[in-house]
Amino acid sequence: MNRFRPITNTVVVLANERLNKVSTVNPTILQDLRNLVLQQIKDVKEDPSKVSQAKQVFQGVNTVINLAKTELEYRKYLDTTDPSK
Repeated sequence: MNRFRPITNTVVVLANERLNKVSTVNPTILQDLRNLVLQQIKDVKEDPSKVSQAKQVFQGVNTVINLAKTELEYRKYLDTTDPSK
């Protein structure tokens, strides 16, 4: 892992700002999802019996991610078909 540079808080903030500009999803929802995933990981580490619950949460998060990917692809498509550009 030494070949990767550490991510700084500035990079994370800039990436989040860029994502927030292209998404119609409320930025606080994205932060809430990040926090939820991190909390689930912590909970499973502390209590392995919570794996089932974490899997269900991760499935929901994956659904949101897939919807966001679809939204981005649709926006790219609209950009290529917009005659005003």
